[in-house]
Amino acid sequence: EGLIYAGSPKREDARDVFVSNCRKTIKDIPHGGTIATGSTRRKAQLLHFRKDLNIIDLRGNIDTRLRKLDEGEWDGIIMAAAALHRMELKNRITQYLNPSEFIPSVGQGAIGLEIAKNRNDIARLLKTIIHEVTTIECEAERVFLKKLEGGCSIPIGCHARILNTECCINGFLAKTDGEGILKATLKGSSNAVLNLAEQLSEEFINAGAKEVNSS
Repeated sequence: EGLIYAGSPKREDARDVFVSNCRKTIKDIPHGGTIATGSTRRKAQLLHFRKDLNIIDLRGNIDTRLRKLDEGEWDGIIMAAAALHRMELKNRITQYLNPSEFIPSVGQGAIGLEIAKNRNDIARLLKTIIHEVTTIECEAERVFLKKLEGGCSIPIGCHARILNTECCINGFLAKTDGEGILKATLKGSSNAVLNLAEQLSEEFINAGAKEVNSS
């Protein structure tokens, strides 16, 4: 029957963070400094801000990444705030990155629950832990991702935020070297967040997103 997205519990912090043992912020990194990350999106955004940086690949679980930082000579690493929060490692965070400037990945900080398509009984059980605002935000981000045909290897990000009756959605797309960057923000009614996501994706497509995506 296939699986469907049933929703998400309340979202953790969606932001990316800079973790360093020697620098307070990314701006403090000297020319030609080194940051490690395993994300093409993070790499592209870092190079957009600081083309002089040396970006190296970083793999492994949270403990492994932090150990590599502590044992190496890097200026820092970029990680998801949610991962460090859940591991009770907030003390390792050096700088929270503004999500309107350093745009998170789709669904970052949220746990997506999938169920079999016709399991209405499971859907009813999950209602007690599903957070409506988080779920709508994630659905909007998924609309943006799907319309642009983005995958895990594409530097693409989207962050939707609902606050009371208003919604703000940020989108990002670039080449892996930080060039050809497309970035935009739309604001509107929280009742129209999915429509805003559609509109944002159309703006990206009209601006040449498919060409950036395929390069």
